[in-house]
Amino acid sequence: MDLNLNNMGIALSNKKEKNVESQLECYLKSLEITESETYVNPLVAAMSLRNIADLYRDSGQVENALAAYAASLQRYRAAKSVQGEGEARR
Repeated sequence: MDLNLNNMGIALSNKKEKNVESQLECYLKSLEITESETYVNPLVAAMSLRNIADLYRDSGQVENALAAYAASLQRYRAAKSVQGEGEARR
């Protein structure tokens, strides 16, 4: 479910008329699921945070984007994902 929510957010970003609020809602719900006590997945959490950061960046919310990128990078490092770490630094 968590990865599907991320994919839904990405799909919404590819629509001609983008709905930023719906995208953000998908990414935040995915993040909530992946960081719950019953289901911890740092890679999907990192991906959600990176998508949130990209969304903030694209909408001109630079400070929010930087905070989300930093949180994403932290999760990628916790998961020891070198590829993801590079993506979070872009």
